[in-house]
Amino acid sequence: MSEPVTPLLTGFDSPEGPCFDTAGNLYFVNWLSSSVMRCTPDGEVSEFFNTGGIPAGLAFHADGSLYVADEGDDIHGILRIADGQGEIVVNTYQGQPLNGANDLVFDMKGVLYFSDPWRSSAANPVGGFYRLLPDGTLEQIDTGLQFPNGVALSPAGDAVYLAETI
Repeated sequence: MSEPVTPLLTGFDSPEGPCFDTAGNLYFVNWLSSSVMRCTPDGEVSEFFNTGGIPAGLAFHADGSLYVADEGDDIHGILRIADGQGEIVVNTYQGQPLNGANDLVFDMKGVLYFSDPWRSSAANPVGGFYRLLPDGTLEQIDTGLQFPNGVALSPAGDAVYLAETI
């Protein structure tokens, strides 16, 4: 028999995309309020950054900066937060706007993989899957997806997985 699930935090209407920094702080998005939230190890919760968009996924770069997959119309790509400032890292591919990034993960070499599903569906399969190389080159891995969603690496880091929500 498993232990009962105990909520860590309550009072949020759209939490997702959790990740931890090296100090043990938990970060997550509350996308309906455009917020990136931080919960310290002692349980203090505050807004870390407000993207003004629709943040969905979070991942820390090796340099300590936080990357945000944001589906909002003003960003619709990847945002980097460092020293309290946000900058768009990528929101176009070959001169065309991305749909809106949803989830992301860094591999051990600093390659960023992310899903790009916003406004994609079975009836409109325009979702994409990308990798952003450390030199800034953006490569499309796949396209024509119904709703590319969660992204993860294998334990050995030798494969990347993409969940497609249908």
